[in-house]
Amino acid sequence: MSSIIKNIHKKSFFEGWYFKCQKGDQIISFIPSYSTDKNGISQVFIQIIMNDNSYMVSYQLEDFYLNRKNQFIRIGNNSFCRKGIKIDIDTEGISINGILYFGKMEPLRYTIMGYYHYFPGMECKHEIISMYHKIKGSLKCNGREYSFCSGSGYLEKDMGNSFPKTYTWIQCNHFPAEKCSVFISIAEIPYHGIHFQGCICAIHYKGKEYRFATYLGVKVLKSTRNEICLKQGKYLFKVKLFNSKKGMNYSPEFSHKLFAPVFGEMSRTIKEQHLTAGEFLLYEKGNLIIPLSSSKVSYEYVE
Repeated sequence: MSSIIKNIHKKSFFEGWYFKCQKGDQIISFIPSYSTDKNGISQVFIQIIMNDNSYMVSYQLEDFYLNRKNQFIRIGNNSFCRKGIKIDIDTEGISINGILYFGKMEPLRYTIMGYYHYFPGMECKHEIISMYHKIKGSLKCNGREYSFCSGSGYLEKDMGNSFPKTYTWIQCNHFPAEKCSVFISIAEIPYHGIHFQGCICAIHYKGKEYRFATYLGVKVLKSTRNEICLKQGKYLFKVKLFNSKKGMNYSPEFSHKLFAPVFGEMSRTIKEQHLTAGEFLLYEKGNLIIPLSSSKVSYEYVE
């Protein structure tokens, strides 16, 4: 308990977890977090992202407990861990309760940030806890029942002082043809007076992990609102996003407003979109080895 008290009052600091729960077109994500701004003012909250709306529910500091060793988070009557989540929220804006159980998680072979994870003074450190896990259970939200039996999940974490000024974030583990999990992030990284473009990407496919990263020598050949092209050694990875209804280049109409940290203060607004259509093509020595597409891609793009 003492470690969390120490960190929660650390100025210009935040820590948050992203629990994505999905069954088909039905997606609900929970972001339990805490933050402290440069004046030492702390807050605890849960952000909830649904298909057509998003919510932020605030709590008192005494309502928060974190056990990092067991990766257990409790905020009010809500609890989050590797085995599942228990939700009990009833506010003027949203009423949601229920229990979801998680199956065996699929972690990466080693931290997604490589040796950058151990650099002191990084603006934001990213961690992927599970690329994919099965879900069972149900949630009741505003009177409607949401079943997640035979669903899938994804779990990541961020900590530091601020989100990157500009970045792209893409995540998908729902493909109709084959089981595959994809994560990509390209961001502007400030570090001790210099700025550089950082890239981290992981693909789990047929029991194999493919990874592209700045620390592995990746070259970002293209990074736009709707297209990414990465080259690393013998691999070439192309991603293209589309308007799922019109089948054309993607022009997002973000429906999910989220709050993000700036030196620990949740004063920045970003937006996220689920159910984006995307094409994912991985080549090895010019041969196409992963030709997959999905209409259920999660996506953030911040200019």
